[in-house]
Amino acid sequence: EVLLKPASAGTGVIAGAGKVTYNGNATQTLATLTYPGLKINMQGVNVALAAAGPVTISFTGDFELTSPVGTLDLTTNDAILKYTGGDAQQIKTIAPTLHHLTVDGAGTLQFAVDVTLEGNMTLTAGTLNGTGRTITVKGNWAVTGGNFTQTGSTVVLNGSGQTVSAEVFNDLNISNTGGSVTLSGDI
Repeated sequence: EVLLKPASAGTGVIAGAGKVTYNGNATQTLATLTYPGLKINMQGVNVALAAAGPVTISFTGDFELTSPVGTLDLTTNDAILKYTGGDAQQIKTIAPTLHHLTVDGAGTLQFAVDVTLEGNMTLTAGTLNGTGRTITVKGNWAVTGGNFTQTGSTVVLNGSGQTVSAEVFNDLNISNTGGSVTLSGDI
């Protein structure tokens, strides 16, 4: 496990197993990296993205957010949280609100909590397992490869002018704020 104390910024790949933990009691900057696993232990601090504009934070291991105090804003800068792992991994956080989520790994990504996406849910490879959780999506639901295992989950579409790929849902709830939902195949 690598422990980063306040403010580390940059881009690149952290190789190896384990996870990177952002920990401390001062405002921190989340580096634009590919992490083997990512844990953010917010102890009353704010965590911000290291770059302006579209930012992709990739991880091959678990994504974990602890402590409900402080803020982690992954809804600005058009942030994409991208799972690229080959093993079974989890998003285990305190009811996160994310912008875009992309599943593009050979393994399975599972939600350990309900998740809200302010942007798009994109599945291009691997498996996304809903594990009986509620997945709220304000953007598009796009599946171009891989599998969505609905396992008792609820998908809520509550954006505006959304597009949904052909998919099998356990429970699909459309509660748009305006506009329409366009289906690009059977559901």
